[in-house]
Amino acid sequence: MTRTKGLTVLGALFLVGLAAILIVSDATPRTIKAMNLAFHTHVTGRAVCVDDVKKPPDFLGDGVSYAIYKLNGEDMAQLNKDLKKTKAFTAGSEIGRTVDSALQWAKRMQPTIKDPALSFPNCRYYFFDRSPGGPVKYISNYDALVVDEENLLILYLVYDT
Repeated sequence: MTRTKGLTVLGALFLVGLAAILIVSDATPRTIKAMNLAFHTHVTGRAVCVDDVKKPPDFLGDGVSYAIYKLNGEDMAQLNKDLKKTKAFTAGSEIGRTVDSALQWAKRMQPTIKDPALSFPNCRYYFFDRSPGGPVKYISNYDALVVDEENLLILYLVYDT
């Protein structure tokens, strides 16, 4: 009788612990977590994925992936607060042109996408260089965050060469 009671108590504790883990665990997508880490932001799992493309690395190791998320007003306000001290670039800057080029490349590699034209002309571009050995003249490995405040959209792009 005692053994059965002990197993019942252990089973109940296990279920309570499992429920606590599920409640406390973060349901934020992996892409959002990576973006938050790279840019020190706090975008939540409430962001809704609108579009995403992953071009797998080719034989040279080159690859690009991106995801576009729709935010609510509260998350956009938090994102703007988080990025207030981070340097922003325009679409016409070298960073903006580089990100647009990688974005077009990713779209061209996906035959299922009907409209390869995608641009963010009036947005803020943020850049995180992951090049081996630190910042270099040639932009090779980077994360980019494009913020379209008007439409409450963000684009997170990861580029590797």
